[in-house]
Amino acid sequence: MTDHPFHRVIGKLVNDRIIEQNDSLKIEPLKLWQDKACDPTDGQTIALYSRIADDDSKPVELCNVDMLIEIGGKAKVIIEIEKANVTPVHIFGKFFVSAFCDDYKTKGIGPKSFATPALFVQILESREGKRKSLKPRQMERIADSIGDIFTSRFHARKWEYRLFHGSTEDFEKGNKGNELVSAVRKFLEQKS
Repeated sequence: MTDHPFHRVIGKLVNDRIIEQNDSLKIEPLKLWQDKACDPTDGQTIALYSRIADDDSKPVELCNVDMLIEIGGKAKVIIEIEKANVTPVHIFGKFFVSAFCDDYKTKGIGPKSFATPALFVQILESREGKRKSLKPRQMERIADSIGDIFTSRFHARKWEYRLFHGSTEDFEKGNKGNELVSAVRKFLEQKS
């Protein structure tokens, strides 16, 4: 299996500072699902499905995500981690395909539905180097655009969106980890 140090840092951060410190949130039951890139020992596939029609047709798997926080048996937070040098098309695409999903399955459990509202978090690894595919200002504009589209076109879905970017060290030892934890905890406290 490919090594994913950035994914593991984010997985540990979410588990240690949100799930394991759930006493301060007072939200039960809170469950974290992680894929193998985030948790090589216990991770599993987290598949998102869409019911294409409103009838009883079989749901269609559209994508997999890196992490999912479940409250009361429903998906409340989806976290997708992107490696360095992703493009705007990849960022928009991953969010919108996930947003069109209705259910999720993991480890023989499911299908289960999404809570309303739900939070989609994208975390982009940014590395110092000669070439960066996305600059911080470009990332902020993408986040604003996704928020604007959802406000104007997808009222019934009630998704909220947050985008974070930084290096492994920024999340592990710097302020980016604090920003991520604070945003997810705030959403869970207000929306649960």
